[in-house]
Amino acid sequence: MPFLVLDDLDALCNYDWSSAIHTYLLKSLNRCNKKILTGEIEDSLSISGAAAVLQLWLYERLSLHGNTSLKVFPRILRFRSLDYGMAEIEVLFQKGKVQFDWYLSSSDLKNPLIRAALNIGAVGTSDQAPQQEDDSYECALASRVEKIKRNNQRMRNLKEEIAALREQLSHQRKMRKCEPNPSVHVVGEGNKEAAAHGEGAEQCAHEEPLPQGSGHATPFAADEEVGDEEFVQQQRSFIDIGDEEEIEVPVGVEPMVVEPLYTFIGDPRETVDVFMLYFLATRKDIVHSYVCEIMGQLLTTKDCNSLGHRECVDNMVIIFAATLFMYSEKRSSGSIKRFIFSPMFATHFLEGNKKRNTKRHVWQLSDYQAYFLNELVRVKDLLNGEWVFIPVVHSGHWWCYALKVCTRQFFVIDSLEKGIRGRSAIDKSIANNIEHFWGLLTNTLEDSKIALNVQQAKIPVQPNTFDCGVIMMKVFEIWDGEDKYDGKSMPNYTTEELTEFRKKYLIDWILDEENVWRYSILKLFGLL
Repeated sequence: MPFLVLDDLDALCNYDWSSAIHTYLLKSLNRCNKKILTGEIEDSLSISGAAAVLQLWLYERLSLHGNTSLKVFPRILRFRSLDYGMAEIEVLFQKGKVQFDWYLSSSDLKNPLIRAALNIGAVGTSDQAPQQEDDSYECALASRVEKIKRNNQRMRNLKEEIAALREQLSHQRKMRKCEPNPSVHVVGEGNKEAAAHGEGAEQCAHEEPLPQGSGHATPFAADEEVGDEEFVQQQRSFIDIGDEEEIEVPVGVEPMVVEPLYTFIGDPRETVDVFMLYFLATRKDIVHSYVCEIMGQLLTTKDCNSLGHRECVDNMVIIFAATLFMYSEKRSSGSIKRFIFSPMFATHFLEGNKKRNTKRHVWQLSDYQAYFLNELVRVKDLLNGEWVFIPVVHSGHWWCYALKVCTRQFFVIDSLEKGIRGRSAIDKSIANNIEHFWGLLTNTLEDSKIALNVQQAKIPVQPNTFDCGVIMMKVFEIWDGEDKYDGKSMPNYTTEELTEFRKKYLIDWILDEENVWRYSILKLFGLL
């Protein structure tokens, strides 16, 4: 079986290996990009090809090497801050035993850009070479600064255009009704009377709207005074809609239908069919669209599918619910007492915990801030709270941990009495990490030598196999550690009650007055 390139081993040096590596790596990145765009990637992905080349390219493009020189060749010598553990490579370059000009073609050697980039023709021992390098660096820096200035100017121009378009859109919304007329010669009062009688109907029959490129910045008002010698190219007369008095419309003029912004008046929470809204929002075949956006947290129709009947709640719903529970508490009482970590915290920690001890990430206080919304919660605020909840999803099952701030009691709240297999090891790992976090938060890390003691909360067993996520959302809302429900700390919910909770959560989120997409999604579902 022929191998083409490998058939002639003596000609391997003539093969364009660099292009082959570059092309193969780009194809791999394109495949990864397509998978990301299609949403097929859940946790992580891997690329094929020369990943080290990609890393070095990023290292160089981001200027992480700390070397200001732009024309060091070969480029591996630019990374002075890196310790390769191969001192002999640098010795070879110093002794001049490595030849690297052989792969430049004759056309490349004549290319002025390549000659300038590789400093070909400059004498390394001359006194002018360092000065040329510095000058070229200054030129490159000046060109980049100039490019930044041009980009900033373009951004300012775009912002001005956007502002003008917004002003124009606002003006069009305020215009209730208009009657654009063709060119009309207005000469004194006589012409006005003629236009009001026989000529009016004929002119209205040939009305055309003003072109967008006309020179009029604003239309003429109906009561504007016009001089006897003034020539009017286009005239718009306006009829207000919304006045209580009836307006006489000239004969032959068909009123323009102006679509209102909303087809109802009042609070949609009192008029919308909530059953139909829940049914439409949780359908699997519904068009992909945003449903909720509150405090920058998004919920799509795909996420809402997991709140449908007999569906398992996904990550995005818990993330959205955790943020909204805290935000609702702050709206109602002015402060947050029940803090909820993003479920991504436990996911990332457990994934990193699979590595060897020497390769595990050492958590810093700033790492924990990433699992709260910055505009809503800062990690220092947890010291003033009552409870801190840590939701976990593993093997398709939801449970959570709860830390009582004042007593530092640590509970595991699981709607499966014994939990999933291997949960005891997860309990210890999460407890150790939260102990470490609390030590950083209170500046008592050196004194925190004993891990938190994990206590099992007494809650009823879930009535089915799919409502564990809904039960955890109820835990975030009402659980306080007190066994006040027939010896349990949570009510014994039925499947029907949990289904109603699903509906209530979704309806409340969609119809929340701060939901940016409230009217858009109701209009999309045909409920307005």
